[in-house]
Amino acid sequence: MNLRHLATEPRQYDRPRVRWDEEGLANSPTRLHMHYYLRRYLPRLNGRNVLDVGSGTGHLSRLLFRLGAARVIGIEPSRRNVRISRRHFPRVKVYPSTLERARVTERFETAVVVMALEHSPSLERWFRLIRKLLEPGGELYAIVGDFRHHTSSRFDYTIQRQRFADGSMAVGIERPFGTLYDIIRPLRNYRQAARRAGLRLRRQIPLRPSPLLLESRSKYRVYRRQAINRLLIFERPLA
Repeated sequence: MNLRHLATEPRQYDRPRVRWDEEGLANSPTRLHMHYYLRRYLPRLNGRNVLDVGSGTGHLSRLLFRLGAARVIGIEPSRRNVRISRRHFPRVKVYPSTLERARVTERFETAVVVMALEHSPSLERWFRLIRKLLEPGGELYAIVGDFRHHTSSRFDYTIQRQRFADGSMAVGIERPFGTLYDIIRPLRNYRQAARRAGLRLRRQIPLRPSPLLLESRSKYRVYRRQAINRLLIFERPLA
């Protein structure tokens, strides 16, 4: 089985056995875990237009509008997710497309990518495309899977793994809502690819299970002192 191909398939969330309708919405404990940390580290958006790459069901828009965003523009290749987004979060303008094919002409001061870089076949290419959509001085906030956590056996999940020469690993994890495939990368891969693409990694923040996640899903308590995700803050230099 080619796990890399499955992980980078733009329509994997459209597979019949993936039940993302509940897990991917804004009130899901795992989505609220992401919101908890983004609320702490995102700036006040004060009328900005914000780009959400891999916007999924549109769940992030609830937080982004609360922080003052004027508009949220999403890019999302899954037809099912686009339908859910338009139904639950109609204020989001969604391009039903991959990042490579999206015809976005605007430029943004702020972009967010939550657990979508894991589906990129080329980090450097994605970073170059995002850089073109950022204003000089603009920032990219990316939440990615922590390498140790996401490649290790945990809970009662069945995990498939395929390691690559650059240190990354494709994984397929069978969860209650279906099997999802990701490419999990060491931190150095993000830093190096961003530098080659003209972005600077300004800060990386390990994200432990949030209080709400610990309260709602007790299985995460064993990881309460470990990072399960990382927030990477990139900047497009002014020069």
